[in-house]
Amino acid sequence: MSMTLEPDMFPISIDTFFGGRVAHVDLYLLIREKKYIKIVKKGDDYDIKRLRNYENKEVQFVYINTSDIGVHVKNCVQIARTLVRGPVIPTRNKAFVACRAAEAVLDEIYALGLTDEAYNHVQEVCSAIKDLSQELTSLSDIYSELTNVSRKQYRHSIFTSFLSTIMGHALQWTSIRSLNILAIGGLVHDIGFVKLSPEIAEIETSDFTPEQLEEYKSHPEIGYNLIQHAQPQAREIALIVRDHHESPDGNGFPRGLTNGDI
Repeated sequence: MSMTLEPDMFPISIDTFFGGRVAHVDLYLLIREKKYIKIVKKGDDYDIKRLRNYENKEVQFVYINTSDIGVHVKNCVQIARTLVRGPVIPTRNKAFVACRAAEAVLDEIYALGLTDEAYNHVQEVCSAIKDLSQELTSLSDIYSELTNVSRKQYRHSIFTSFLSTIMGHALQWTSIRSLNILAIGGLVHDIGFVKLSPEIAEIETSDFTPEQLEEYKSHPEIGYNLIQHAQPQAREIALIVRDHHESPDGNGFPRGLTNGDI
């Protein structure tokens, strides 16, 4: 083990961490403010049960260097895509890894923004979500796994991604491109929250002050602008993000569109 004073670290909840049998990044524990101890070295074999044992010592997080987030997420997404395509793997297990990988991707976006690398990871994990949604016989498999996802906002986004693709299949959409757009739009539809006050994501809308409600109603337009700036080729996804709170009766936001204008 070695100690580091590196402050630029990113926490990952131990109870949701997964990454294969070989560490793709260095793993640390926080021992006191801004001081970390390395418990796993990149390239080493390790047992996930070893990390789980730290939970018994009331340790909630392992940490990685912020510069390694992309490497960690890429590994999570690759594992998810491989397992989701496995014909003999139970659907419940596939749902577990798909939800964990989607959570890792959202962590990357919230930490680093919608970079090209992060958007590639979004596309890959949503391809896995699209494939898995085709074999789900019940939403209970997703509900049960989402209860373990760390952030309320993440749970909503991941579920929306699954539900969007399930609806696409139910409508007998056969275009892989269209189903992928549904999955991606569902996962990032609330990306505008990255620019809002942190408490907005945790408060029920019925409890908002007038100022908080006004801020909340800005997130579709913020998300639209973020995607247009970072990934201008993803216009259809940007439109999903912008218009996901519009309503046919004109009482939606941010533009109050009606019927055929949505």
